[in-house]
Amino acid sequence: MRTIRDRIIINEQKAVQLLGIYQEIIGQGEIPADGSAEQMKLRLSGLVVEKEGKIKVYNLVCQTVFSKHWVEKNLEKFRPYAQEIRAWIASEGQDQSCLLQGSQLQDALTWALGKRLWDDDYRFLVASQTLAKQQTEQLLEATEQASQLLASTRSKAKRKAQKRRIGFVWIPVISLSVTIFVLLLRWSGLLQGLEWSMLDQFFRWRSLEPSDPRIAIVTIDERDLTEVGKWPIPDSILAKTITNIKAQNPQGIGLDLYRDLPVEPGHSDLVKLFQSTSILFGTEKIASSRVAAPPVLSESGQVGFSDIVVDADGRVRRALLSLVDSDGELRYSLVQLSKNNPPVTYDL
Repeated sequence: MRTIRDRIIINEQKAVQLLGIYQEIIGQGEIPADGSAEQMKLRLSGLVVEKEGKIKVYNLVCQTVFSKHWVEKNLEKFRPYAQEIRAWIASEGQDQSCLLQGSQLQDALTWALGKRLWDDDYRFLVASQTLAKQQTEQLLEATEQASQLLASTRSKAKRKAQKRRIGFVWIPVISLSVTIFVLLLRWSGLLQGLEWSMLDQFFRWRSLEPSDPRIAIVTIDERDLTEVGKWPIPDSILAKTITNIKAQNPQGIGLDLYRDLPVEPGHSDLVKLFQSTSILFGTEKIASSRVAAPPVLSESGQVGFSDIVVDADGRVRRALLSLVDSDGELRYSLVQLSKNNPPVTYDL
């Protein structure tokens, strides 16, 4: 049961999708099999099976252990707005102070993309969007009224000055009004998308940099998972792959794959390979839902984090070189660690 649990919730992005599918199964009793990668991963976890074109819970024991309460509890861990939606539901949807606003709302909408959530999640997000729309309309209305007042004031000033140009005394007023208007737009988040679009366009204008021929990337895709027939990839296959890469005499190997738990068969072989490969660096996740690095690599200091910064529109524009973890310790990313090692790297 612990293995099934770990296979479902080890990866936050995949966990929310898998929990969303599973909640439909326990809610309806079964759902049609569609051959999707998410359904395949849920089946490979051992929690559900496919029978006669339907996806069902494997047995009554699994359904009892992994109940609706268990799904709700784990989904709450991943929600970036867990406290807010809990308070909002407790108020029966009446407390608007619990709703999301500004960048927090944008982050939540980005997080929700492509995920199957509870009805309460969708009602909460829709209510937050409705409130944000109302606030924006009120802001625009107030701005319009301010503009009309400013226009009226300017008109009166023109008449008093016998159609002369506005005096210098009005320049600070106009500047202040424009500044306040821009700040209000910025605070509401309406300018964020425009800023990102301009930044993206700037990067498009730059000439493309050629790939470094000294770096080779070995990937694991859906075809590999289908061929292996299970997820996560067993330690034996991972050890064999690293051994083949090591035979090419690379100057460094970056293992960008979480492996904090043993996945039999082949765990002992993988541990021995970690111990005998000083050029191998593993990865960990230190922000939000932490995922530890392989213990052997942690003890030897051969670990770098792989956390990334995802903007509210779901795009990655920045890379982290270092972070201070919850214990106050400075940690380095795989990219930063590569600067202190020879440049040729096989990134798995």
